[in-house]
Amino acid sequence: GPGTNTYLVGTGSSPILIDTGSGVDGYVPLLEKALRDEFDAARPSQILLTHAHRDHLGGVHTLLRHFGSMPISKLPWPARDEALGITAAREGDSFYTEGVRLRALHCPGHAQDHLCFYLEEEHALFTGDVVLGMGTTVIPLEGGDMAVYLASLRRIRQLPVQRIYPAQGTK
Repeated sequence: GPGTNTYLVGTGSSPILIDTGSGVDGYVPLLEKALRDEFDAARPSQILLTHAHRDHLGGVHTLLRHFGSMPISKLPWPARDEALGITAAREGDSFYTEGVRLRALHCPGHAQDHLCFYLEEEHALFTGDVVLGMGTTVIPLEGGDMAVYLASLRRIRQLPVQRIYPAQGTK
């Protein structure tokens, strides 16, 4: 595909980073430029991860080496993310920074640990791989379940969402 989207969210100098990508060369300079130009910030305040697939959390170690320690939150999947030093995020947990509140929604099916993040102020949803900007979501054998995925989609349809920010493809 075209790569994994990552998002900086907030209105002040302490934005939250949603997903880290896979850790490709060149990502850190682009992230630093966005932090500086859009937020007048030197680093993200914290990292939220949608799920444990490598293209969403593969950049964690690179970012921690570059920026230093910061909180990392995701729904635990011990077999996949035990070495990350995460803080457990659960359904309904809220994450705050200037100008925003993100609420975690457990939306499994693509991955058993999948969280979406609802941006209350904009009625926007960061969908990870549950809803893509292009293409079709893969339901992998490990941690995936089509019936559960369809239930997650039905749940999302019930939310007052006005904008979707997908992890793959354009928004």
